[in-house]
Amino acid sequence: MLRLHSGSSLSRVLLWSTYLVTACVGLPILAIAVHLFIPAGDIWNHLFPDVLSGYLLDSLKLSIGTAIGTLLIGISTAWLCSSYRFPGRNLFRWALVLPLAYPAYITAYTYTGILDYGGTLYTFGREHFNVTTPLPVRSMSGAVAISTFTLYPYVYLLIYSSWLQRTGRLLEAGRILGAKPWENLTKVALPTNRPAIIAGATIVIMETLADYGMVQHLGINTLSIGIMKTWFGLNSIAGAAQLSTILLVLTVSLMIIERKARRRARYDEPAGPIRSPLVKLQPRKAFAASVVCAVPVLLGFVIPTVQLAALTLEQLDKVTGYDYLALAGNTLTVAALSAVLIVTISLLLSYSKRFHPTAGLQFILRTVSSGYAVPGVVIAVGVLGVGILVREATGLLIAGGFSMLMLAYVVRFLTLGFSTTEAALEKVSSGLDFSARTLNTSMAGTLLRVHLPLISPGVFAALLLVFVDVIKELPATLVLRPFNYNTLAVRTYELASDERLAEAALPALSIVVIALLPLIILVRSMGDKDR
Repeated sequence: MLRLHSGSSLSRVLLWSTYLVTACVGLPILAIAVHLFIPAGDIWNHLFPDVLSGYLLDSLKLSIGTAIGTLLIGISTAWLCSSYRFPGRNLFRWALVLPLAYPAYITAYTYTGILDYGGTLYTFGREHFNVTTPLPVRSMSGAVAISTFTLYPYVYLLIYSSWLQRTGRLLEAGRILGAKPWENLTKVALPTNRPAIIAGATIVIMETLADYGMVQHLGINTLSIGIMKTWFGLNSIAGAAQLSTILLVLTVSLMIIERKARRRARYDEPAGPIRSPLVKLQPRKAFAASVVCAVPVLLGFVIPTVQLAALTLEQLDKVTGYDYLALAGNTLTVAALSAVLIVTISLLLSYSKRFHPTAGLQFILRTVSSGYAVPGVVIAVGVLGVGILVREATGLLIAGGFSMLMLAYVVRFLTLGFSTTEAALEKVSSGLDFSARTLNTSMAGTLLRVHLPLISPGVFAALLLVFVDVIKELPATLVLRPFNYNTLAVRTYELASDERLAEAALPALSIVVIALLPLIILVRSMGDKDR
């Protein structure tokens, strides 16, 4: 870490700008905390004895069930693709990532269109096999299944990359010593990669707790649904903020558990190449491995995509070009503006950490860049709370509109931008900074002429990741968008809420196609061709 130019005016401006930004980002969470001390009237007399336990129980059932399902799929597919040679292995190792292009709410819309009353599969079964009841997609089991096949790539990616980097020599040593595949998995691979497994499960649980669109469509009463019902149904921002605090405590607790688990796990890595050759499976086992890897891709990506494409083609003649272009234009505009804003702020924070590596500043940056773990509905409550507090203090009406929406996006997605730009900047040698200093290059000149050319790939990756996540974000956009300002995600939600699933197919498919862009880049970065 460096302390270059620490006495310059630009350095001081950088530091104080960082404090100002972090204060603004922390305001929504502070607003939620303030509402804890605002009486909610008789709201809690209704919430506490009647529905709060149901919200908590459904949230825990959904998150735990999804965590178990994603761990089973993620671990099994990562183990097969990283250790064995079987038909389709080179295809599956990247195709297993593709369900990440689908927000859970879009996957839910497609499967209700297939399995529910009037759906494609139910209609076929009723006409040909006298089926009288559809599969229970609008249930807790249906929600767990949809959430599992949407989120398992988080677990798969973390464990797959960890096994490639960590356990090659250890697994080879186990084989030489006569360990069977199951023993190698349970006694070597899983224990040595516990941090990656815990991190994957934690991300899945946080994403599940943050979901709103899927659980609303399937009728599952989680905490996020309770927040929206309290806010809009009971017209109580204080009650919604207090429910948000419960959800916030759950997510922060998960973050603390995950960080402690990673901190305690330390393993010494042998030097040199560590990838062991793939083991060729016998025909029956190879076929079984191909089926295990094919099912998640089929259920999580192929079937929803085929369904959306078919519905889009059916409704294409009814689509008004102007309406669709307006939706796409609004979506791309708000995503591009927020991506540029967030990455600019991320660069500011990354440079502050580089040139002022104090423990206090690092703690502040780590805290404000944890917003990705905070559900969008909680951030929306906090941002609206900021607007209300400002109005009460100054008389200015700023709640709603682009300013509040942009603040919500910054709080929600700053983690993506900051972690990516920080990682890119850390790869730049400090020697380059010293060399620039000895040549009397200013701090701004060093940034423009030395650092930016070197970190431009990381900056581009951050822009792309934030851009796509903003397009997929639903609850914050739904609540805080300007009046009569629809995006693809909001329009998809509105049509699906009215059970107009066929009309929702085009905007939903558009979101998925855009979300495939960073996945293509991610897939290209996954080396490890057949060994």
